[in-house]
Amino acid sequence: FLSVSFFDKYHQEDYLEQYYRRTYPENISLMKMADDDRSAWLMVLLVGAFHTLGRARPEQHRSFLALCRQNGWWDIFVQEHPRENPDKWMQVLEEYIDEQEESSRFEYWMRLFPVIYKFARDLEDYVDLFYELEKQGQAVNVQQTLTSKTFSELQGGGVAAAPIVRTLGMGVPFVLREMMRTGLFTKNQENIVPYCYVSLGRVRNLFSKMECPGLEADESHLVKSQQIHEFLCDHLGEDQATFDNAFDIPFQFVAEDIELQEQLFAR
Repeated sequence: FLSVSFFDKYHQEDYLEQYYRRTYPENISLMKMADDDRSAWLMVLLVGAFHTLGRARPEQHRSFLALCRQNGWWDIFVQEHPRENPDKWMQVLEEYIDEQEESSRFEYWMRLFPVIYKFARDLEDYVDLFYELEKQGQAVNVQQTLTSKTFSELQGGGVAAAPIVRTLGMGVPFVLREMMRTGLFTKNQENIVPYCYVSLGRVRNLFSKMECPGLEADESHLVKSQQIHEFLCDHLGEDQATFDNAFDIPFQFVAEDIELQEQLFAR
């Protein structure tokens, strides 16, 4: 019952625009990642890390990022060499605490303040690690690559940033998907594609209804991404399984819309 044509008639561009609006603050261009723009890269990494916050919605993540920009904190986050400016980072915390009145707004997100600093401190190294996947051919190992200090094939390569596999969690496929969607991977795409599906709970539930096996097992989000990719390839073929590099995004909308689900399962 699964077919690409089902999604074609529901205006893919409209859904991608909706996705972008609810995920990122205004005036953010992911295309700048190709120019190593620190703001664009940090934005994607942070939205990826926000996937570890459980049931929080994309709109809530977006609102927090908008607050950071509005208060001028984002300008501090994206500056190079943050270790040279510890006072500015402490200033962010002081301002955040001083603003609290009846409740602690966005405290859930501010708990990731060390993560923001971690990404900002070694941003260039993390970017290099993601691009390292282009060099690995069929032996792509995302988990080991993002645990660079213990990955023997990277030793001596000049990248010794702190590991971020657990820091990102489900956000690892998210970052890979956004890189693929913006055309940043120019080599080895076919071996990176299986890791680009974000296995959100509602997406997993939808695929389970479609009898995709293994998604409820205690596996990493990278393994679940591979399982979704294999399932789609079996039903649609490799060429159509990525949905023009939208990957899991169409399924997010179907999982949120009962009417779309009824039409999908009625096929």
